[in-house]
Amino acid sequence: MDKNLNYTTLARQTALRRNLNMIANNLANINTTGFKRSSLFLVGDNVKQSSGEMITMPLDYSTFRDLSQGALVQTGDPYDVGILGRGHFMIARSDQTYYTRDGHFTQNEKGELCTHQGDLVQSAGGGPIMIPPTALSFVIHPDGTVATEDEVVGKIAVVTFEDEQELKEWQDNLFTTTAEAIGATDYKLRQHHVESSNINPAVAMTDMIAVQREFEINQKILDSAGDLLGSFIQNIL
Repeated sequence: MDKNLNYTTLARQTALRRNLNMIANNLANINTTGFKRSSLFLVGDNVKQSSGEMITMPLDYSTFRDLSQGALVQTGDPYDVGILGRGHFMIARSDQTYYTRDGHFTQNEKGELCTHQGDLVQSAGGGPIMIPPTALSFVIHPDGTVATEDEVVGKIAVVTFEDEQELKEWQDNLFTTTAEAIGATDYKLRQHHVESSNINPAVAMTDMIAVQREFEINQKILDSAGDLLGSFIQNIL
């Protein structure tokens, strides 16, 4: 068998395996609040062999995150906030700042708005947002302003970035980046709602089946090549 075909098939298998893992991760996060679908951007690269011959190697180039809007689901919980439009919440954990679309918030013992992991939701002016324990109720307005029946207590920070693809997954549905955060303008917040993931399960399952089939076909090619090589070695011994 042509050794170049083996090279390209093996390279393709590596890319397909990574793609399968990514699709599986998407499916595992169908019910994760604010989760965005990831996909693999595959390209072929021309590689010059020692013989001088050029072959095309299928390589996985980069990960692309689909930032399209997920549906806003009504929960009835006053601490839940969904973002309609472009932007991320700012979250403080220890001395680090993270970003998320997950607005499933709560309140800690101090009255500060926080995630269910205890990380503080940041205000547009910096620092936490305190909802007084004496407040009978509070409202989160579309621009992020948080007000009780007596006073405005803060404004939830919503930020964006010049290139949101630079956001890196961290943990607990948080993202990190070294890029500068920019105050978002094209958004509205919806209290009593959270954003669902933007994954279409039917499409994801179809993609997984297609990738699995291609992986199995390529594996048969590699297995056949191995059998041929084994037979050749036995014949010359």
